[in-house]
Amino acid sequence: MKSKIFADHFDAPITSDKHRGLRDDARLGGSHVEAPYWLGRLLNRNFFRLDWADFIQALNEYLEDIVSPSVAKVLTSISGLDLATKVLMYAARDLLDFPQKQLTREMTGLFMLAQNPELSNEDLAKKLKTTPKQVARMTNVNYLRVLLRRQAEYPGSL
Repeated sequence: MKSKIFADHFDAPITSDKHRGLRDDARLGGSHVEAPYWLGRLLNRNFFRLDWADFIQALNEYLEDIVSPSVAKVLTSISGLDLATKVLMYAARDLLDFPQKQLTREMTGLFMLAQNPELSNEDLAKKLKTTPKQVARMTNVNYLRVLLRRQAEYPGSL
């Protein structure tokens, strides 16, 4: 996980080309780059200088504060890391330089479901001001439901 280049870019001033480049291109590195970036921004800590295990521990602690504990466990698994990245991005939506165009209705629905996994598609639809059919098409929402079911049926499988 340690990466001197990413760490140096993260430490650069937020308005610098280096930092903006890391923010804008982190998605190209996948959740293994994007998740540490957004968690680092939220906690003002450079996770690119730490071991992966330290990052996962910090991620789990942070997620347990903003989503249900069962969801935090799923999101910190290898299977859930992409979803964790989206939850972190939603949590970071109020940061001054957050790219608002990346904030989608699906991301909002995912965050709502992560906070309350008992919500039905109908409940989410009402909160999102859309239809249950649209919620049923939200890939990330459905994937979180699959991971939660798998975790419930086969504890420790993720």
